[in-house]
Amino acid sequence: ELHQEVANMVKNGWLQKRSHGMFSRWQRRYGEHYGSRICLKHDSASATSRDYEIVSATPSREREVSLKCKDGSVLELKFPTAQEHEEWLAVLCPPHSLQNGGTHHEPPSR
Repeated sequence: ELHQEVANMVKNGWLQKRSHGMFSRWQRRYGEHYGSRICLKHDSASATSRDYEIVSATPSREREVSLKCKDGSVLELKFPTAQEHEEWLAVLCPPHSLQNGGTHHEPPSR
């Protein structure tokens, strides 16, 4: 099963996730994107991760993207470089998913 997961991985790398609460801050995470899911880990070797089913993705500020998740949560992610941002946007908001010039992406339902 692990081999299948690795084969389905589209993109991975370091990013930052904005924490929630009164004193929100950026937390460094290792992200792995699989189709309509993103898994966030504390480091790349960690066996545990927090998995999110992505409903939509919208670029927000410079080098940032906002992800709406199936569980109702909203993830705000920031990428270390403009190139990483572009690479993540290519998998989170692929050009073929853009309609009428928008940046909204809804993966196909399963």
